[in-house]
Amino acid sequence: MAQHGFAARPEEIQLQQNKLQIDPKALQQQRKPQNRFSAPVAGESLTSTPQNMVFEKPPQFTDLETATEFVWDQMNKRDNTLKLLAMLDKQIPVDGLAKTILFSGFASGKWTPDLAVLMAKPVIAMIMTIGKSAGIDVRNKTEKKSKGQKDLESIINIDTGKANG
Repeated sequence: MAQHGFAARPEEIQLQQNKLQIDPKALQQQRKPQNRFSAPVAGESLTSTPQNMVFEKPPQFTDLETATEFVWDQMNKRDNTLKLLAMLDKQIPVDGLAKTILFSGFASGKWTPDLAVLMAKPVIAMIMTIGKSAGIDVRNKTEKKSKGQKDLESIINIDTGKANG
């Protein structure tokens, strides 16, 4: 038989096909008649109790400065800092960590999605600062270099005698 990812020989394929028996009844889908009355009624979501979801209530923070201070304070708690450093040490992208922090804050009613977008760059900078202060080589892994930046780096590499690569 084929092992370790190598392709099977034709005689092995023939043996496998001879052993394979398919029950035709198993291939037929078991269809149950649809009950058209089991679907939600149009506008049913409007009849539920309002303010049940956390994000339907006013957020805890509405100011960019106070929200980023809150995130900074949370990141600088000992347990959170150790977890953050462990993730940075495992080369988890900084912007991925920032997105996770910002989404969890929105989901728990701390801020709105709009404020989360405004907080993205400061939170990324905070994470990078914490990582660099601990001596971890962190970079925003998903940042893409512009064509001009790549051209400038290639010129610098040529001038300094480094090989392009």
